[in-house]
Amino acid sequence: MSWTMLGTVGNVLLQLFYTSWISQILSPAEFGLMALATTVMGFGAHFSRMGIGQALIQKESLDKYTIRAAFTLSLFFNSLVALLLFVSAPWIAQYFKSELLVPILSITSLTFVCNGFSAVSTSLLRRDMQFKKISLINLLSFILAYPVIGIVLALQGWEVWSLVTALLAQSVIFSVLQYIAKPYPIIPTFKTSHYVPILSYGGKVSFNGILTYLMVI
Repeated sequence: MSWTMLGTVGNVLLQLFYTSWISQILSPAEFGLMALATTVMGFGAHFSRMGIGQALIQKESLDKYTIRAAFTLSLFFNSLVALLLFVSAPWIAQYFKSELLVPILSITSLTFVCNGFSAVSTSLLRRDMQFKKISLINLLSFILAYPVIGIVLALQGWEVWSLVTALLAQSVIFSVLQYIAKPYPIIPTFKTSHYVPILSYGGKVSFNGILTYLMVI
């Protein structure tokens, strides 16, 4: 609880610092574009997770095949959502009447691929109660991506692309640090029997999460 609270408070303070600084460099319109992109990505995230992380955490015992199956499913669903977001970007941009959303969504969709690699490490760390590592990685990835990369690029005149690059950079840094903290075999498995216990539990969790999200919006 202490490390989770520390990580949460630290992230809030860093976000306040970053937002107050970056808002003096970028225009409200650029923030609005990024807000639209992150809203669309938030909806896709519920379909990409599929409760795989929760399934790993609650399982009484794990073997390498279960972990490989979780990695395979995580990478598949996240890559699928990334592909769908990339393909549908023109229609989404047309709906919001903003053509600039097309390249923004196309690039930010890559964060889902990064999430496909980091999801298993994050879940294994949670399963092992390694909340100190999780909090420190969250803080470090945010600092390197937003106050460092994001603000520097904004000062260089990258405009909304400084926000896009910072988002993608955080996903990459977070995934790398998570894997270093908790490595696992990144070898796909295609034996369907390994998927059943993960999907049977994770599917219910994911369905509940999607319903909750739809009720909120």
